[in-house]
Parts: sequence; structure tokens; C-alpha cells
Amino acid sequence: MLAKNCNFAIRALFIFLLLSSSYLFADLMGPKSSKSSTSMSSLVTSEICRILSEKSLSFEPNHELLRFYKEGQCRPVWSNENIIDTQAIYLIYSIKDARKDGLDIYTPEYHFSNILELLNFTKPDSLAKNDPVVLAQLDILLTDAYLTFGKHLSNGLVPQEAIAGVWKNAKHVSIDMKSRLREALRDKRVKESLQQLTPSSHAYEKLRTIMEKYLKIEEMGGWKTIESIGTNDEGDDQYSFDDLKERLRVEGDLVVDDHSNEGYEDALKNFQSRHGIDADGIVGPKTLSKMNISVAEKITAIRLNMEKWRWMPEEKGMYISVNIPDFSLSVMEDNYTVLKMKAILGKEARQTPIFSAHMKYIVVNPYWRVPRTILREDIIPKVQKDIRYLKKERIRIFKEVNNTGKREINPWKINWKKVNANAFPYLLRQDPGRKNVLGRLKFMFPNTYDIYIHDTPIKSLFDKEERLFSSGCIRIEEPLVLFGYLMNNDGNKGYENITDLIASGANKTIMLRYPVKVRIDYWTVWVDEKGMAQFRDDIYGHDNDLREILGWQYK
Repeated sequence: MLAKNCNFAIRALFIFLLLSSSYLFADLMGPKSSKSSTSMSSLVTSEICRILSEKSLSFEPNHELLRFYKEGQCRPVWSNENIIDTQAIYLIYSIKDARKDGLDIYTPEYHFSNILELLNFTKPDSLAKNDPVVLAQLDILLTDAYLTFGKHLSNGLVPQEAIAGVWKNAKHVSIDMKSRLREALRDKRVKESLQQLTPSSHAYEKLRTIMEKYLKIEEMGGWKTIESIGTNDEGDDQYSFDDLKERLRVEGDLVVDDHSNEGYEDALKNFQSRHGIDADGIVGPKTLSKMNISVAEKITAIRLNMEKWRWMPEEKGMYISVNIPDFSLSVMEDNYTVLKMKAILGKEARQTPIFSAHMKYIVVNPYWRVPRTILREDIIPKVQKDIRYLKKERIRIFKEVNNTGKREINPWKINWKKVNANAFPYLLRQDPGRKNVLGRLKFMFPNTYDIYIHDTPIKSLFDKEERLFSSGCIRIEEPLVLFGYLMNNDGNKGYENITDLIASGANKTIMLRYPVKVRIDYWTVWVDEKGMAQFRDDIYGHDNDLREILGWQYK
């Protein structure tokens, strides 16, 4: 149905381009008499004022639209002497391409179908070609479409207040669309003015390219569902080899276009890697489930990530990005990844929040002050079972003394059986060392969530495919590599022998002269350096929540 609608739009636009040639021809023949043009212009102006004042439209005009025409004294801006300006055609073309930006041609506020219908009435052979009501309605719809479409390209579809609770990185930018439209019409650059509103991020541009690819795949009918054709002696499902190859070929994982086995295993591993699956070259349940995700679902996933990019402030220079669905930390320089490593994120019950802050210092051989949630849910129950747990883990107990310091408390003097985990009056702190849960390095970017990046003594967890094991903080696989990069970036040459400092066990804080932006992101689709789309699971369900806010359905 969607493809049919798109074809209709394309056919209609072809007609309008022919019409635009007629308009240009009429313009070249010279203007009509001053009396005629003044009369028509006045009539259209009067109709615009009447329509807006009476609100006799199929939609409720917003303040911005009303203000635009009030400032312009209701004068039409898309036609002259009943001739439609060619800039209207460029606006229609831009809206026709909205799907490439993850938007919908038939969003009601774009008035796409109504605009096409009214344009038909302006054809030279139409009885309504000189009807000022038609020209007035068309002018208003074109203006409203530009103002709304432009805002959607720039700031996205979702209001700031609807996403503020989860997406702390989201920043909507205030844009004077009225002035922008007037400048675009004056300079004859409507199409260019809309293009300039899309995010300038390299990542967004690559998503747009991928979107075009998947829209073409959708137009061609998508891909075939892979089904079992039987089982082997071990009871494992078997699949048609030709079906598997064709499935890999559609998205570009397999490029060999023949009936040989050449490249198949590498293509399958590439597909698995692109979907966050261990690349073992075997079509197991996880791989099969990813293969059978429809092209419509993938297009929706791309759309959701394009929407999120429209909220993001432009980043320049170097910053750190932690991508939760990818379980990774990347150092970005001018939109390119220069360093990447595995990360462990917050479990479902203790999710890592999405936000940004600036890294200001690094702690070597850190203490670990046990957070209240972990104290209540993990530590106290363990101590109640065995008080020796505290000594084994090098955890000490302190009491605040009149806000002037801390006094250490003997754990044997506490009646643990009567301890109220919700009102425990002491703080627990783990000493630096090989058992410290923060490892040997802690990277601090002060924030209200008490989230930071740190080392970990449990390295085996990085071998897991899905890494949701923390209580919200970010554990990284190669803290020494990140430390070295940050020291070099900071121009700090005094810590080449960081391993000696770590071995000493001394607790030390190193201040960064140049704070580094840290973004905790949530990208489920992006494009890698090879131009291939990477897809990840919506592990916290944030994308699904966003999809429901937008009212998008898989088609």
C-alpha cells in the first residue's frame, strides 16, 4: 500500500513539473495588466485573511502560521498573478523525499494530498484556475507544510517534554521558521533551506544513505522468510542453502552472484557481526531470528535512530560515546571512531541512564563507596549470612561525625540481625586493591546519577555477547588504553609509568586540564566504516517506547 501511494505521488509530481513548465512559459510571455494582477492579488489576500480569521480550514492553524500571515498582511507568498511559484514544486519534491529522512509523506501537517489536489485546480484547463479561494487555500497549506516539515527535519517529531524523562541528551533548538521561509522564497532556495535543517552529523548522513537502500529493498518486495526444510540426525533444523544465500545477498553481506559456495561463510559471519551476534558461521536460533526481521521493522529502527539524531547537539572535536545497546565505549574525533572497546552496562533493574557530562579527573587505585542500592540489596544480606564477608572483600564501615570527618566502626559491634537495610546509618567503603570492584582506574564525569567509567577485576564478563551486569556504571575492558589516550590528549606526560603507580597501591587523583565530553548514548542502528548497517537489540525497550509515542506501526 505504501509503495502504491509513493508511486501515485511520483506520478502526480511528474504532472506538476509539466505544469510548472507551463507556469514558467506564462511568466516569460509577460505579466498581465496591472489592473488584473492587482485585482487577483487583492482577492487572494482577502481570502487568506478571511480563511485564517474564520479558521475555515481542515486543521487548526497554529500561532506560527497565523503570525506569518499577520506579519505579511495576508499577502500570498507561493503565487503571483495566479501563477504558482516554482518554489512550491521544490517544496513538494522535498516532502516527497521525506521518507529518506525517516519522515512520512502523509503526515497530516504536511498536507501532501490536499496540496496536490489544489494544484490540479490551478491547471490552465481547470475551471477553478482563477479562483482566489483555491489560491488562498493552497498558499496557506504550502506555508504550513514548510513550517512544520522544517521543524521536524531539525528537531524531530517528538516534543521535548515527552522525552525529557529518559533522553537527557535531547536538546531541541529554537528556530525562527517564519524568517527562514521568507528568506528561502526571496532567494529562491526553498529546497536548499530545508536540506540545511537536517542534522549535520556524519552519522545522520550515513543513516540517510542506508535508509534509501532499505526503501529500495522494500520496493522490491523485501526478503523471503527463512523456514526449516527438515532436521539432521542431531535434530537440528536445516535450511535451504539457496534461500540463505539469497537472504545474505539482499542486504549486501554476500556479493558473489553465482551458485557457488564462495564467500558464503564470510557473508554469514558478517551478517552475524552486524547484528551483535557471535560470528560463528552457523545459522542458530539467534541468527535465524535476525534474518527473519522484516524490512519494515528495519526501516522503522532506522527511522527511530534518525529521529534521535535530530535531538542531538552537534559535537565538534573529541568526545567519548558509550553506546548502551552495543555494549561499547568509543572515542570520537571529528565524527570518526579512533578508539573502541567493550563495555559492561547496567542490568535491566539498574539501567544505565542516557545523559552527558564532562570528564574532569581520573582516580588511580580508587576507593569504592558502596551505593545505597547495592548496600541494601546486595551487601547487607551477604553480611547477615557471614560477617567475615567484609574482611574478605576489604570493606570497612564508617560513621559521619558532625560533618567534620569519618570514624571507623567495628563491624562486630553491629547487631546485623536487627539492621534495617532501608535506614542503615553507616557508609561502607572498599579499600583499593586487586579485589576492588572499580579495579585500578576510575574515570569521573560528575553527574546527578553517580555514574562513572571504571576498570573491573572480573574480566571474563567481557567475553559475553550481552553485557548487562553492572548496577548502572560503565565497566570497560581496556582502562589503561583509555587512560593513555586521555593523558596524551591532555598533554600530560607525567604518567608513562602508570603501572608502577598502580602497583604501589597509592590512591591518587589526576585532574584533566581539558575536560572531555562524555555521552551515554542509545543507538540501535548506525553505519560502520564499510558503509554497512549495524543493528542492535533494544535492550531497555527505549526505542519501543519512542515508537509508541510516535504511533508508528510496522507496515
